[in-house]
Amino acid sequence: MFQELLDAGVPVNVSKKEGMKKKLDTGFQALHATAYGLGGGHDHVATILLDAGADPDAAMSNGRTPLHLCAMKNSHRVAKVLLSHHCDVNPISTENNEHKTPLMKAIDTTDAAHNDSTILRMLIEAGADLNTSDRWGMTPLSTAVFTGCPGFAKILIRAGCNLDVISKSGMTALRASISRHQPKMTQMLLQAGCKVDAVTRSLVLTDVSLGIHRCPEQLAWFLYEMDNPRTLMELCRLRIRHVVGECPEGKIRMLPIPGKMKDYVGLSDLDDLDDELYENIETS
Repeated sequence: MFQELLDAGVPVNVSKKEGMKKKLDTGFQALHATAYGLGGGHDHVATILLDAGADPDAAMSNGRTPLHLCAMKNSHRVAKVLLSHHCDVNPISTENNEHKTPLMKAIDTTDAAHNDSTILRMLIEAGADLNTSDRWGMTPLSTAVFTGCPGFAKILIRAGCNLDVISKSGMTALRASISRHQPKMTQMLLQAGCKVDAVTRSLVLTDVSLGIHRCPEQLAWFLYEMDNPRTLMELCRLRIRHVVGECPEGKIRMLPIPGKMKDYVGLSDLDDLDDELYENIETS
């Protein structure tokens, strides 16, 4: 039936109109609708539409493209089809002047609470900008911190995102993790090489209302990390990761170094953080 309509000449890039006398063009097209489906979206329909000439980057009136909607709905099957048709992986959503890419929407939407990283990994592998910022200066990493998704943060960190971006409000990912009492996030950032500047140091030392002060062991560990220089091995890891740049996993595997060293450079030690320990800390 669907194919018959296309064969009959029904245009694929017509958008939905609303309002009085249907004059308000929402920009919502059939391709956008394919993101609304269980199990990853209606990828078969998306393929038919794209093969029939649908625009993979068609933007709604709020700037959202089909890829934005896939990111928001975790429609990874449709996203895969869109990416195979060379859609823009970094379009900007303009709703409420938010200036968010699909990668950012994949993190800060309600569905992100389920921590399904499938579409997040797809977007990163497709070349999504890891350090883009929205109208508030929030990056994908700082968004992952604020939404409490350490799994997403770990993926972004391993992918080589900038750990030290400062938002327009003067907040860094590290300061946010400390302020929101997210010890696991804090340790991940520090192990990955996040800088502890004077502002962050002062925050920890002077603001006794911070959750970290309720956990002497965590506070002692953080103060130790602040007051002691990094080891030579840690410095070597930071340098190598800086040289290889974003999405370093494949590049690290090509390095002529032992396998265990490759794992270390790839931040495999982030997997060693004890979830049970941190759950106990956060509920204490």
